[in-house]
Amino acid sequence: MGQRGRGDRGLDRDGSHHRREGRPSPARHRRSLQHHPGRRRDRARRGGRPSGLPRRRVRARGGAAGRPARILERPRGVLNRAIVIHGHFYQPPRENPWLESVEVQDSAAPHHDWNERVTAECYAPNTAARRVDDKNRVLDIVNNFEKISFNVGPTLITWLERHRPDVYQKILEADRQSVAARGGHGNALAQVYNHMIMPLATRRDKVTQVRWAIEDFRARFGREPEGLWLPETAVDDETLEVLAEADVKFTILAPSQAHRVRPLGAEAWEAIGDGIDPSRAYRWRGARGLSLAVFFYDGPISRGIAFERLLERGEHLVAWLNAAFSDARDWPQLVNCATDGESYGHHFRFGEMALAAAVQQIDAEDTATLTNWRRIPPRTRSRSASAPRGAVPTASSAGTPTAAAAPAPTGTSAGARRSGRRSIGCATRSTRSSRRARPRI
Repeated sequence: MGQRGRGDRGLDRDGSHHRREGRPSPARHRRSLQHHPGRRRDRARRGGRPSGLPRRRVRARGGAAGRPARILERPRGVLNRAIVIHGHFYQPPRENPWLESVEVQDSAAPHHDWNERVTAECYAPNTAARRVDDKNRVLDIVNNFEKISFNVGPTLITWLERHRPDVYQKILEADRQSVAARGGHGNALAQVYNHMIMPLATRRDKVTQVRWAIEDFRARFGREPEGLWLPETAVDDETLEVLAEADVKFTILAPSQAHRVRPLGAEAWEAIGDGIDPSRAYRWRGARGLSLAVFFYDGPISRGIAFERLLERGEHLVAWLNAAFSDARDWPQLVNCATDGESYGHHFRFGEMALAAAVQQIDAEDTATLTNWRRIPPRTRSRSASAPRGAVPTASSAGTPTAAAAPAPTGTSAGARRSGRRSIGCATRSTRSSRRARPRI
């Protein structure tokens, strides 16, 4: 019994556009694996779409000798405006359990299987993304993983280690570069080991999934994971408690999953309604006194990346990110989006180039700091009491008291102290299947 295969088809394993110059053709719109149109939609952003998006001219920097560092060092202090772009990279295990190898998948033609195809269209190009000028001349080749927050599922990164060690090593190196450039806080996050929907699992299985995820991350990246990605952002109070017990510092949820919030020192809870303010960091606290920082991604921007062709040009993405900031807010602001990482090249052809251009434009404009979530942590202490005051039942706890206290500002240093009076804690609810308003583009 042998393994089926197509042999060498003469394909470029780094993608059909590898080493080719020129402006990308119109993006191919493909369905995201994480965001589902049938579920509750993100509400439209107030004020409509950003104003005009003029084409921005990019000037050559004079070659590698005149090129600045990949990750720009910024002075420590207040992050008044911070941007986090997160990519969730994942593929399920495709190996035949009897052969322990991936067999040919006709739907992935002309590639051998879907792992190879997505690697050629997304994972490899993101480790060597091209930046071009207005005359389609290549100015630079960059590793997008050095700039964005990301997680790579254990099943995918295991396959990359075996079959694409070049891509695997570039991902690890990108995290090491981000650790050095961002105050010891790397871009890489851990992920639940088998992409399990955590609220459906027993507590014992939840503990196993988190422990395996942490051990796999530690063995590969050589450090402790500070954040952990939950598949489909599905969550319940027990899951958050397991994360806190494992010393995970933060996780990311959808804006529709927040139930109630309250300011620091307040007793009364406020109902969220149709969405939480994603420009702040929050802290969840359980009945046993365990706590965890929680970030809610921006729904309209994330949906725009996944479905609304924001990756046709990097300027479009930057315009939407900047439009999410408000001069009316007097606290440090965070704009963060999270989508399937496959959006950058697989769902949208040449999406990695749009991402690279957007990152370069954000750095050049210097109106906001591109960073990762760990650099904007909560600054208040967790209570040690068995149950915090003002604890209320959430939609997912069916009467069991749970609370999210100890608000979490998005700034650092003096900015954190200034924003502490306005920071908010949160109580979460489980993901529900409902509809949201479609953002306009």
